[in-house]
Amino acid sequence: MSVVVLNIKNEEKGRFLLDFLKQIEFIEVEEPPAKKAKSKEKESFTELFGIWKDRDIDLETIRKKAWKVR
Repeated sequence: MSVVVLNIKNEEKGRFLLDFLKQIEFIEVEEPPAKKAKSKEKESFTELFGIWKDRDIDLETIRKKAWKVR
């Protein structure tokens, strides 16, 4: 079996080409999985940084230590 990779510049024409190729019985078209859209939800501080995993610390504690007057 041969594998050919196509870089299609025009999405509409590319969709037409893929639909056409799917009609030909000796061609198997494998489309890449859809990309996940980035979540717009605000993530919590602990989810963003793995270094805080399983530690009993929160953002307020970090702020207090960081802004502590010496």
